[in-house]
Amino acid sequence: MPRGIRVNSVNPTVLAEAWDVYGDMMPGFQPVPSALVGKAFERSVDGFITGQVILVDA
Repeated sequence: MPRGIRVNSVNPTVLAEAWDVYGDMMPGFQPVPSALVGKAFERSVDGFITGQVILVDA
């Protein structure tokens, strides 16, 4: 990418903190804590990877 632009995405299942609201719409999914999603986001921004999908799963 030009100018050193990197593109990554963070793909959690459903946040544990939102499970009460969205859990019924997500059968078969395991909720993950937002702290793990935050760490994945930090990795995507501050790390050296590019062009990756970071899966966040319990």
